Amino acid sequence: RPHQVDGQEIGSWREMKLGRFFRQKAHLEIDNKPNIIRESLYVSHFGDHQTFCHKLEQVVDVFESLAEKLVFINDGATWIDNWIKAAYPNATSILDFYHASQYIHRFAKILFKGKKQKQEAEKWVNLQIMRLLNDQVLKVIEEIEQLELKVKTKIEAQQKILTYFKNNLHRMQYQTYRLRGLLIGSGPIESAHRFVLQKRMKQSGQKWTQKGGQAVANIRVVKLNKQWNRVVELINQCQKIAA
Repeated sequence: RPHQVDGQEIGSWREMKLGRFFRQKAHLEIDNKPNIIRESLYVSHFGDHQTFCHKLEQVVDVFESLAEKLVFINDGATWIDNWIKAAYPNATSILDFYHASQYIHRFAKILFKGKKQKQEAEKWVNLQIMRLLNDQVLKVIEEIEQLELKVKTKIEAQQKILTYFKNNLHRMQYQTYRLRGLLIGSGPIESAHRFVLQKRMKQSGQKWTQKGGQAVANIRVVKLNKQWNRVVELINQCQKIAA
């Protein structure tokens, strides 16, 4: 959000980046309830993705030897995919299934116009979702490619979803991932954004400078990482210096 410095409004809306790490054995599934993760580590950054990636590496490098057992679940951001390929080429990278399915739903809304086509749209969407869940993303791409469209908005939407799926093809083998017992959705990080950052930083009327926002995020992360002793040690050091 914009903020005030010396009476002048500067800046604009900024994204606070957050990473969440947990072991597979810490993830529990109980009946139909939301997934429960007993223990996590968090990394936050208010700024550029290069610095954020550097912060992430300080944690991830410890687990690099896990190779394909090191799993990243993320959205379709190019910088994330490039970072994983460069830094952890042997890891498993998964495109969040929710983001993939959202592209299907959005394209269907443009492809099937009007209430009369609602049933047809639902049938088409369900078929593509089923294919995604059965490692048949190539069939989804092939069917979309074969659509002979004439309306400009439909052609543009067609190119957009094809580009997205082709760019992320290597991390959309959802059936394979699930057979390995892996998550295919980014629900854990979405919920973490809410209780780690938004709960504290998006209260009514709040505005943050980059320095102040990062400081508060750091405190939140240290607390949730159960590393509060670091704060106590820092305070004790400052008191000794002051004395």
